[in-house]
Amino acid sequence: YLAFSAVCTHEGCTVNHTKGSNEFSCPCHGARFDTTTGDATRGPARRALAKYTVTVSGSDIYLA
Repeated sequence: YLAFSAVCTHEGCTVNHTKGSNEFSCPCHGARFDTTTGDATRGPARRALAKYTVTVSGSDIYLA
């Protein structure tokens, strides 16, 4: 499991995921991020989304 911050590293807007895509997109300035790495794939953002560590316990998923 992967967990990333939903806060764009450009100006702090909340990113969204579009069903069927492999990217999170920022509605404020158009930055895009890879859903598997969090890396910025299109500017103006240059830094990746913050990555969180997760743990799985049974059927529950927790941010560590």
